[in-house]
Amino acid sequence: MLDSVPENEVPFLTKDDEARLMTQHNGQSRRTTRRLIIIVALVSVVVSALGTVITHNLLLLSSNRGASRQELLPSLNVPPLGNLLRTYVGGGAYFDRDMNASREAWMSLFPPGMGYVAMDHIKAAGDIPQIVQDMSTDGSGRFCVAAFHQLHCLFLIYADFRRALTGKLSHDEAQKLHDAHSLHCFDYLRESILCAADSALEPFRSPFDGGTKGNGVDGFGTVHQCRDFKQLYEWSEKFRYSNGHDAEKFEG
Repeated sequence: MLDSVPENEVPFLTKDDEARLMTQHNGQSRRTTRRLIIIVALVSVVVSALGTVITHNLLLLSSNRGASRQELLPSLNVPPLGNLLRTYVGGGAYFDRDMNASREAWMSLFPPGMGYVAMDHIKAAGDIPQIVQDMSTDGSGRFCVAAFHQLHCLFLIYADFRRALTGKLSHDEAQKLHDAHSLHCFDYLRESILCAADSALEPFRSPFDGGTKGNGVDGFGTVHQCRDFKQLYEWSEKFRYSNGHDAEKFEG
């Protein structure tokens, strides 16, 4: 056994020294391994937690977006904002000089049942918001689809206009209309236009009355963003309350 070792010399390691050093090295390796395992485990937990939070938020966002697109009524695949591009085309049989032909054209816009739908039939197709069910004030479970109420009002105004032009509208009838239904229809259509808030841009051009180019807007020939009326028609027919088909007896 050496009592002292010169500075420029390194002593030989005994087997005991080697064993001791190996034990220390193994202990350090095990501690390092444990630390790595703990770090990896913590990172895994954090990543998993972040993944859960992100997934939850994405699902919530998707759900909220879906809720904003969800239709108020089941099985009616008509989005709140129109997804159809439609060019307005005026005239046609709706304003034929023959009132019978004109009336027939208007009636073709109404489905069997005139746009009245039965709540019980709709419920069978899916859930309905309670706020809609609570609006049935007469207890019949009968509702009217707004688009057909609007068409009814427009048709009645047009029919009264035609009768007035031809002198077939008596003073008493005119006063009755002034006091009740026609004014209601004007007001209702005003609200309907405000609700739709059509933002299509319509150019100035020669108006339909033959005026000078650039002095009027007739609105025809302009592309608008529209909802699918055909689907609404078919949906209203499917869930109709009755088989009536007379817009003039329409209660609205």
